[in-house]
Amino acid sequence: MRFRILTGLCLLLVPGFWSAAGARDAGTITKIESRKLPAAEVKRRTLEQLSRILVLEQQAVTKERPKLPLSDLWFWTKPRETSTPGLCAADSVIVNFRPTRSPTIGPDTPTAAESIEASAHYRFVVLPQSTTSVSRVWPLGPDNPDCLKINPARAHMFNAANEQDAVEGIWLAGEIGRQAQSGRMDFDVSCSDEKLKREECTGLIEKLGQDNISSIDRCEAEPGLTHCLAVYASTPSAELEVHLLLAGYGTEEKIKRVVVDQLVVVAEERAD
Repeated sequence: MRFRILTGLCLLLVPGFWSAAGARDAGTITKIESRKLPAAEVKRRTLEQLSRILVLEQQAVTKERPKLPLSDLWFWTKPRETSTPGLCAADSVIVNFRPTRSPTIGPDTPTAAESIEASAHYRFVVLPQSTTSVSRVWPLGPDNPDCLKINPARAHMFNAANEQDAVEGIWLAGEIGRQAQSGRMDFDVSCSDEKLKREECTGLIEKLGQDNISSIDRCEAEPGLTHCLAVYASTPSAELEVHLLLAGYGTEEKIKRVVVDQLVVVAEERAD
């Protein structure tokens, strides 16, 4: 019995043993492990870690029994603070399935995963004060606790290609909204619908902000201007695509023209 106890103590004192075991228990992986371990073990560890941060967007149970096979499942990653202070992100992850038998037998048809899609969505808990993105000091340290309070399935989040587009788009959209409300705009406003008067066109952008913006994209700049941002938003009166035509970058950036387009959205209820 004494020999067994001493042997156990010796194992714990072997250099590197405790740290390696601790890393496995904590569900972590190092770069060295990712290259030296068998591919199956690296995949297992990675998928285990993913399972800890993915939250299923559960579909509500309906009274009417579904009729089609399973086609996809939607997940969100747990919200996190990005490298930009006050900017939170969560990834929408869709796993697509296909039936494994034919003919199918409705919702009881066995299916198997065949592909995956992912896209980043953002929300500010501290709104940007300019179009210039400031990075958190590396290593990043603890996330802003307000990010962890966000429920991505319920909170309004917007899509953007990257953090800089998110910062620039939200600040500029807020700025044109503020200027439109004040009635003192130092940029031109026009609507693609020529029947709208200028004040009606201006009224469409007065409430722009992150709570009604769904997407921020890059668009083609006009000759003589440096770049363009397209902001897609839902307001109480219309669905909008707003092009912000800009000159300069960073602290020299200036809004030159804002073009507003009202969108006609046609939606169909998804078959279940």
